Amino acid sequence: MKTILPCRRWKTRQTLAEALHVSLDYLLYGEKSRTLPLQKMSENRVQLLTDLAQEFAAPTSHGAAFSDRKLDILRRLYQEFYR
Repeated sequence: MKTILPCRRWKTRQTLAEALHVSLDYLLYGEKSRTLPLQKMSENRVQLLTDLAQEFAAPTSHGAAFSDRKLDILRRLYQEFYR
């Protein structure tokens, strides 16, 4: 019985978050949550933002020289802005 209760609570929280159009993180932590609303974005844009965040977290190059990965992210970002 103890395993069923957390599942029901989880489902209730998930349903509430969906009804309010917010993430579970936002529902639980409010303004302190560090999430981005990606629901209305295309898969290409979600992947671009994911790649950008990963590049900031673990840069593939430093200084003025841009790595191929950074150049690819910039190219894709430019394309998204001019669609």
